[in-house]
Parts: sequence; C-alpha cells; structure tokens
Amino acid sequence: MAKPTTGRIDRQNPVEPDPEQMATDTLMTSVFSGIGLVVATVYFATFGWVGLEVGTALADATGARIGLGVGLAVGLAVMVWAMRRFADRIRARSNNLYRGAWIGGVAALGIIVVIAYLPHVVFPQYCPPGTVCENGQR
Repeated sequence: MAKPTTGRIDRQNPVEPDPEQMATDTLMTSVFSGIGLVVATVYFATFGWVGLEVGTALADATGARIGLGVGLAVGLAVMVWAMRRFADRIRARSNNLYRGAWIGGVAALGIIVVIAYLPHVVFPQYCPPGTVCENGQR
C-alpha cells in the first residue's frame, strides 16, 4: 500500500546548467561529428562501392542503383549494430564521442544518398557525361 503523504510537495531548486560546460560539450561533439563524418564517408563509400559493383555485374544501370542502395543499407545495419553493441564502452570514454559518431554517420549516409540518387539537388545544372549540353542544360 502506498505511503500517505502530507500533501506538500518538496520541490528542490533545479540546478542551472553551467554555460562553460555546455560550450565545451558542444565543441567536442562538433569535433567528433567532423571526424565521424570523414570516417563514415569512407566506410559507407566502401560498402556502397561493393554493392555498386555487384549490382553492375547483375544488371546495368538499374542494377547499379539497386546494388548501391543495398550496399549502403547493409553498411547502415552494420553501423547501427556496432554502435548499439559498443554503446556502453563508447559512452564510458565520452558521451560527446558517442553523439558525434551518430551525427557523423547519419550525415555521411545522407550526403552519399543525396549525391547518388538526387544529383540535380546538389548540382542544379547537372549535365551527365557524354551528352550534348548547352549552358549546363540538355
């Protein structure tokens, strides 16, 4: 049975966050995000390249697009598994490292997907190699 209370609520004053600590955490997270972005770009490019080669061998352009997507999806699955598997060890080292690795990994995957599947977003006047273009337009 629940313990009866007096009806008063004891509210402690919340501790205000330290601005210096918040600035340090933000800076370190951004540093680890940048490092994570570079490492994850190489990581996802490797998985994507393998998928691209397998897809190209099976079917030409469509197979290459599907193979790249499958390779990136497998790379994402492996990254998520590894990050969750070793989350406690990484967080024991630095919570900012853990956050930065996630941010960098997701950003790298997003950049690769946008450049691979939506090149007109990145290059508005994109002209594919081998086509006759005037002023960047077909």
